[in-house]
Amino acid sequence: MPVHPVLPDTGLSLAAPPRLAYVQEASAVWQATLDDGRVLAIKSGWAYTHTTAWTRWAPRREAEVLRALGDDAPVLHGCTTTGTWCARPWRAGTTLQDAACHGEQALATAAAGAARALDALHARGVIHRDFAPDHALQGPDGTTHLIDLALAAGDFPFSPSATFSFSFPGGNPRYESPELAGAAPATVASDTWAWAASVYRAATGGTTLTDAPDPMTPAARLHYRQATAAGHRRRPLPGPLGQVLEGALHPDPCRRLPLAVLADQLDARLRETA
Repeated sequence: MPVHPVLPDTGLSLAAPPRLAYVQEASAVWQATLDDGRVLAIKSGWAYTHTTAWTRWAPRREAEVLRALGDDAPVLHGCTTTGTWCARPWRAGTTLQDAACHGEQALATAAAGAARALDALHARGVIHRDFAPDHALQGPDGTTHLIDLALAAGDFPFSPSATFSFSFPGGNPRYESPELAGAAPATVASDTWAWAASVYRAATGGTTLTDAPDPMTPAARLHYRQATAAGHRRRPLPGPLGQVLEGALHPDPCRRLPLAVLADQLDARLRETA
């Protein structure tokens, strides 16, 4: 992964030099202001290690997903010599990890919002497949937006670049359900597990299985997926939040509670402790 990611030549007319907002394992996200005052998030992918083809095309496919979902804001994308980029309006918000820094109640509120956002995505026939602690942003008005949708699965057409995504059972192995780690297709239930595993990590800094190197090497990913598929798990998270999460972490996907029910349970816990 590059030490100093370089903003791709997007051809957009910027009012000021863009700011590198954050770096992920396979991409960088920049905050850029256009001459007309609009603030964009520009995501660029790069080619590295075992996912060369996918990381080059992930931003392009994310743009395709957003357009297929009928996103109400314009989405732009393009290609460079090192990969592709995707630009969309900047989303300000609090991640699950951010919320955890303010205590269990703040995390429970953010988790409920993320659960409802995922449930709304599922209602549109789309599986996220890559939910993680920083893939849901709760805005100042309480609305939660899902991001990083390049791996999303749904009944809509894509360009040939989309085929790269399906060489992965899901996104980060830390949040994969046992059946997904065993190479079963992604489902609403596997997204539900990923939501609970993400909340667990935000609360504890660990995973529902065991801590792994970060970033994970190909060998570590394989070992982790094998252990997850075998049903290895950590102790449940104690307290009211942990009791709710257990409803989403059942080894049998058919016995995991719906996200809407889990969100309601979190709301009830918040009322009890208010």
